[in-house]
Amino acid sequence: MLQTQDLINTFYQYFIQYFWTVSPFIVLVLYLPAVAGYTNQQKRLFAVKGSIIAFIFLILVVFFGINLLKYIGISISAIKVGCGSILFINAVLTFTKQNIKTNTLESNKQDLSIFPIAIPVISGPASISLTIILSNTASSSVYMQLSLLLAIFLNLLLTLILLILSDILLKYLHKGIINIIIILGNLIIVSLGSQYIIEGVKEVFTTGVK
Repeated sequence: MLQTQDLINTFYQYFIQYFWTVSPFIVLVLYLPAVAGYTNQQKRLFAVKGSIIAFIFLILVVFFGINLLKYIGISISAIKVGCGSILFINAVLTFTKQNIKTNTLESNKQDLSIFPIAIPVISGPASISLTIILSNTASSSVYMQLSLLLAIFLNLLLTLILLILSDILLKYLHKGIINIIIILGNLIIVSLGSQYIIEGVKEVFTTGVK
């Protein structure tokens, strides 16, 4: 029973971290300018295909990302510091509305499913970095890996639903509420990034580079 409770707690932690990192409302803010001028059917198609591609990409990161970095000689401590820095910088840039991702969202008449919807809007640097770190912690248990995959799936499913219903939601959800959620999410991501940096640096000084 305790093990089951531990798994539930682990899944909850994974889900919350992904929720604030993927941040469906930030995705929505970046998604809307990208699909401006397209029909509702095209928008739904972009959202569905983009979410599926992003999920497949993050699955590949879960199973191969950490091993690839280890293969080329990057330590776990360095990964924590590097990924924590990306989380921190990504949140700060988003908070100040200078995120480079917004510069890529130009309306045109081409398939936007892979770029920029799947990458980098849905699975951007922050979510990729978080996936690399969490996949390392979950590698010791099949159940933890399943919890991680489920957390990713549910977050992307929630994001997909939000994108499909975006036109309806914007009519009833005040812009100020969306901004508050985005600010809160960025504060959490900054804290999460800082925590990973602290853990990585502490490991270097206490146990050496791993």
